Amino acid sequence: MIKGKLQSSVRLKFIFVTICILLASAIVVSILTARFEGGILRQSLLDKGRGLASYMSQLGREPLVMKDAFQLDYIVDEVNRDEEVIYAVIKDAKGAIVTSRFASMNLRAPGVKEVTSVLPKESELSEMIAAITRAGLADEVSVPVTFVNEVVGTVTLGMSGHKIRRQVMKT
Repeated sequence: MIKGKLQSSVRLKFIFVTICILLASAIVVSILTARFEGGILRQSLLDKGRGLASYMSQLGREPLVMKDAFQLDYIVDEVNRDEEVIYAVIKDAKGAIVTSRFASMNLRAPGVKEVTSVLPKESELSEMIAAITRAGLADEVSVPVTFVNEVVGTVTLGMSGHKIRRQVMKT
């Protein structure tokens, strides 16, 4: 009788330990899968940003040389329609922002409105971008603008990873 209870107790302990090991293994595999998928999605976001920035670079090379602020504003506004773009900036070769409205901020990304709302109203675009970057809300992508084999400026995009975080959380 005692031997049967002892075997039953050992069996229960073995089952309990086995379940704990399986549960811990499942959690570790889930975390590793989510991190791996997140890395792939983040790389995809950065590739998309580089593609958009390259496209802007090609469209903006002549307007940048001609200092056509209207055309540059149009290019920035078109790219800012993408909800993963938080900001888009076109600078000249000296690093000065050349768009007349600087860049339009995309406040659809979670956290951006909160970060920028605490800044003074007269804050420069560079201060807003620095605050967004410090808060970890954007990954920045920069591409040079070339015209006749000479760098005439830079296109910089801040890409939001909020869709990635949402997608990884679903996993």
